[in-house]
Amino acid sequence: MPRTYVIFLQNRVQELEDELARVSKQRHASLDAEVMMRSAGLVRFKEHDDCRFLGASSGIAMTRLVMELAKQGTESRTIKEVVPDTKVRQIKDRSEKESSKPTSKVYPLISDVAAPCLPTRELTGKLVEIFNRTAQYLLPTLHEPSFLQVVDNVYCGSSDPYENFTLRMVIAISMQKLDTFYAGLADSYYLAALPYLERAVRLMNLQTLQCFILIAQYSMVTPTRTASYWVVGLATRLCQELGITEEAGIIQHNVPTELDAIEVDMRRRLYWIITSMELGLAHGLGRPSAFGTGPDRIDVQFFEAVDDCFITENGVVPGSPVSRKKQIAIHFFKMRLHQAEIRRTLYLKKRAEPQDDQDPWFRSMERTLKAWLASCPKDDEGSGMSETWFVTNLIAPSPFLL
Repeated sequence: MPRTYVIFLQNRVQELEDELARVSKQRHASLDAEVMMRSAGLVRFKEHDDCRFLGASSGIAMTRLVMELAKQGTESRTIKEVVPDTKVRQIKDRSEKESSKPTSKVYPLISDVAAPCLPTRELTGKLVEIFNRTAQYLLPTLHEPSFLQVVDNVYCGSSDPYENFTLRMVIAISMQKLDTFYAGLADSYYLAALPYLERAVRLMNLQTLQCFILIAQYSMVTPTRTASYWVVGLATRLCQELGITEEAGIIQHNVPTELDAIEVDMRRRLYWIITSMELGLAHGLGRPSAFGTGPDRIDVQFFEAVDDCFITENGVVPGSPVSRKKQIAIHFFKMRLHQAEIRRTLYLKKRAEPQDDQDPWFRSMERTLKAWLASCPKDDEGSGMSETWFVTNLIAPSPFLL
């Protein structure tokens, strides 16, 4: 037998062994990721009870979604490559340290079981009114007449995942805002919404953004559930992919047909809502914003400042009165821009100017803030977003700036 043939066989065996090792490593990493996701879906009913898996309502859909989108945003093929072992250990140590604090155990009431059915139609109507009178003032996520049609569709038997998810999330948010007495019941509707999540966000469109925003809103009133920075991060990335971070993209980006007035207005609304959430997280966590660091990079117009009943597919009804609700939302978004500008100039990076409080920048910013305060809507219509509320939130410092 020629020696060259023996060498060829040896090389071939080595190639096959390397290929087998590579496949085994990928399979092991895939199993690790699946175990990690399922572990995130385990729920312990009591402190010393065994963990149990509650299916889709356990939150595994959100965990799986975050991991899959994380892998799409990198050239890495496995979660272990996306999140190094050292980073995992740091996160675990930090989590254990935080869990050991007594205050970490003080949470609002939560539910262990998803709500089996919806409330009565009459009660749901009242909860939708509460949502419109509270959540919609700062974050006008839904076009109210269109959502009323969604409610009717679900009660008529619609199986559409988006409609079922948004309705249950609205019920959950409304109950949380109504009174802490209903917190456990509200959480059961959040759990009931989760089985629809994966199918509801599959299209990755404006409806997906609305789903993400509703989850983030619920996380703000219920800190024990999905961390808001996960969802806001997904929404930020989707905003960029949809091209609605610029005015030109809102009007014509990747759209074969002409957009109606409702969709154009919703594109602007959702962009500003997600931008305000992202800027708020950047302010609170002391990190740069994913949308840039200054208002000079934003050219998206504000949405129509009229009530939704006057915004139709054909445009805004002529002579429509100004909506106090929309004015409050726009005023809130302007506050986020002022906060971002102050952080950018004074804290994010050391600059040659301003050197002290005598710099003209301070006087210019003071005039800007006084003008903003003077334009604050005087009548909050019972929403709680008064002039005092705005001032308190504007001057509230980031813990990383102290």
